Amino acid sequence: MHVVIVGGGWAGLSAAVTLCSHGIRVTLCESAPQLGGRARGLRWHTHTVDNGQHLLIGAYRATLSLLDTIGLDHRQLFQRQRLSLHLIQHGQPAIGLHTLRLPAPLHLIGGLMMTQGLNWRERWAALRFCVQLRARPPADDCSVADLLLQHTQPAALTTRLWEPLCLATLNTPIHIASARLFRRVLLDAFTGHAGNSDLLLPRTDLGRLLPEPATNYIKQRGGTVRCGSRVTELSYGNNRISSVRLDDATTLECDQLILAVPPYACGRLLAPLPGCQGLVDQLQQFTYSPICTVYLQYPESVQLPTALAGSAGTLTQWIFDRRTSGQPGLMAVIISADGPHVSLDQDALATAVQHELARMFPTWPTPLDRLVIREKRATFLSAINITRIRPQAHTKLPNLWLAGDHVATSYPATLEGAVLSGRSAAQALLAAAS
Repeated sequence: MHVVIVGGGWAGLSAAVTLCSHGIRVTLCESAPQLGGRARGLRWHTHTVDNGQHLLIGAYRATLSLLDTIGLDHRQLFQRQRLSLHLIQHGQPAIGLHTLRLPAPLHLIGGLMMTQGLNWRERWAALRFCVQLRARPPADDCSVADLLLQHTQPAALTTRLWEPLCLATLNTPIHIASARLFRRVLLDAFTGHAGNSDLLLPRTDLGRLLPEPATNYIKQRGGTVRCGSRVTELSYGNNRISSVRLDDATTLECDQLILAVPPYACGRLLAPLPGCQGLVDQLQQFTYSPICTVYLQYPESVQLPTALAGSAGTLTQWIFDRRTSGQPGLMAVIISADGPHVSLDQDALATAVQHELARMFPTWPTPLDRLVIREKRATFLSAINITRIRPQAHTKLPNLWLAGDHVATSYPATLEGAVLSGRSAAQALLAAAS
C-alpha cells in the first residue's frame, strides 16, 4: 500500500511517522522548501529562530509519544519545570502563580492559595472555578467571558489570569472564544497527573525538535519526503482518489491519501471533486486569527527572572526568554489575535514592543537587533460552536482522510492538536485498510 500525505506540518509528519511505524510506504509532499508548517525553524543571522514561539506542557502526551517513536528522549529535548506564571501590569508585578511539588490536585490547590497579586476572595474564586470545571459540561457552548460570569469570577481575576490564558491557548478573545475548548485545555493542564501542567521549554529550535528527526525516520523506513512540491490537483475515479498532480507536472499514484493542509488549501483541492461540496462548504466556514512574534536581541547578560512572563494592558502579551534554547539575550514577544498591532508596519511594531519592554525592565539596554514575524492565519478562530464545523478524519471517499489542527480532536489549534489529528487519521486509515 502506498499512502500520499499532502502537507509537511506537524499533522502530516505525525501521520507519516505513524504509518511508517506500521511498515506502510509513504510519500510526504510539502509545498514549502522545508517541513514544519507554522512551527518551523527560520534562519536569522547566526540564529535559527522559530516561525512562532510555541509552548508545550506536560499534558501533550501525543507529542511526547511521537518524539519517543522516532527515537528521541524528550527529557533531553526539553527543560521541564513546574508551571510558573508571572504577569506584569502597568509596569509592576501583578500576579505570580506557581504549582507546588505535591500530588494532584494539591499541587494546584496550594499554588492557587499562594498566588501573589490576588486577594483571598479571588484565590477562592479561581479554585472554585477549577473544581467546578470537572462537572459535566453544558450541552450548549458559550463564550469564555460568559463562562467566567456564570462562575462569578471577579473582574480583576479575569483580567490578570483567565484572559491571558485564553489568548495564549485559543488565540481568540474571551468574548467570542469557545468555552468548551477552553474548558478542555484547563482540564488537561490542571487535572490528572501533577506533571500535566509542567512547562516544557525546548532546548532547541522547532525544526530540530521534530521535522528533521521525523524526516530521517521516514526515509529510513522507505518513505519519501518531497519539499518544494505543491500538489495542484487530485485525480478522481470510481469514487476514489487515484493520484495527485504536482506543480512540476509529476503525477504520484496512491492507494490512500491524507490531506494534512489548512482548511482553505484543503477546500481548493477538493472543490472540483464530485460529492465533496458539502465538505468544501464546511471548510469555508473557518475564520482565522493572527499571531505576531517580535524577536529582540539584547546582550547575552539580559534575562528574565523566569522563563516567560505575561503582560496585561499592553501590545506585548507574553515574553519568552530563549536562553533555554541556547540563545541568551534573545526575547520572543508574542502578540495573539487581532488588535491595534495589526495596522502597524514591521518597524513601528518592533519599536512599540521595544518601548514597552523598556518600561517593564528599565535596567535593560537597547536591543542590538530585532525581527518581526507575522502569521496572518496562524490558527483557526476558536469561536463559540467551532466544534460544529470541524470535520472528521474520514470523508465520503473511502481512501481520502483529513488531518490538521482544524480536524475534530476536541483540542484548539495547538501542536498537540495537530499531532493528535495526524495520528488519528493514520490509525483510521490502517483500520479501514485491514
